[in-house]
Amino acid sequence: MARHRRGRRPRIGTVAIIFIVGIAALIGVGYYLVQLGNDCGSFPFPSIASKPVVLHEHVQVMIIVNGENITMPANIGHGDSGGCIQPLHTHSDPGDGGPNVIHIESPTANTYTLGDFFNVWASTPNVGGPSPVTLNQNQLFNYTTGDGYEIRMYVNGIQSDQYQNLALASHQTIVIVYGNSASAPWAEYQRISAEPWPFSQEEES
Repeated sequence: MARHRRGRRPRIGTVAIIFIVGIAALIGVGYYLVQLGNDCGSFPFPSIASKPVVLHEHVQVMIIVNGENITMPANIGHGDSGGCIQPLHTHSDPGDGGPNVIHIESPTANTYTLGDFFNVWASTPNVGGPSPVTLNQNQLFNYTTGDGYEIRMYVNGIQSDQYQNLALASHQTIVIVYGNSASAPWAEYQRISAEPWPFSQEEES
């Protein structure tokens, strides 16, 4: 008597792989759809929105290129609004220092660097300002050292070579300058960085 050959059952391992791939695809599609309406994905830090703040400090930053003051854009890191607020951000209100004051507000006692802030700036959509948002010992925005030009940075009256690696601390005044090595008024920029903190506790809250 002829035997009927039964169809071969798929192996359990194959079924499991198909299941896992399907779940991964669904997760990927879901993530993509969420990101379409959410620009938090471009930021380097998790949002601090609605989280209790344990670290609240302020740093003044002045940027000067060939004698011209460069105002940092307001609402870098989305300021104090929206669901994607970064722990490093700027405001627009002159009463709290305006856009040239970095607000450090974090739910954890982290140490942030000036490079971290530049990364937040570069990741914030639609804020404008110079491009690319770059800082290191050889480049500030699209200005590079050489041919008689250099970048110097002063922090509270002392010249610093830390640049993007500078650890941010409360009430620092940071003056970043790109200029001609021979003719830029370096001593004046150093003096400006040593001036007393210009904002009251109420203004910088």
